[in-house]
Amino acid sequence: MSVRVARIGRTGLEVHAAGEPNVNVHGTAFAGSLYSLCALTAWGLLHVALKTRDLCPEIVLADSRIVFSAPIVGRLRAHSRFAASADLDRFIRALGKTGKAQIQIPATVSGPDAMPAAHFTGTYAVASPDPGRLSQVSPG
Repeated sequence: MSVRVARIGRTGLEVHAAGEPNVNVHGTAFAGSLYSLCALTAWGLLHVALKTRDLCPEIVLADSRIVFSAPIVGRLRAHSRFAASADLDRFIRALGKTGKAQIQIPATVSGPDAMPAAHFTGTYAVASPDPGRLSQVSPG
């Protein structure tokens, strides 16, 4: 897919992918590439949020939905941001109590024109091999 991280921050992640390796027979971005890029970007955002708290639990995509609204020609740009910081705080607290939790994370993908062409929502499930350690982690 030729993916690279473009920007990373505490609450957001932007990932770029080259257009050429992700083209379908119509000359536009392959739907599977758009889906994969969104799923990867949202997963990466959660991974970074946990890693900054010195946590390394297993993260899996438990459920997802994507809506394609326009074709993309050229470089792909996916962006993911937590819907609200309160969602992440609740998620971290639940993870600390039980060692497992779920969170919904949105992502969008656009082309060079920056107009969103696909909207993704993934439900990520997380389980920790060491839930006792998680109880000591604060949300912020």
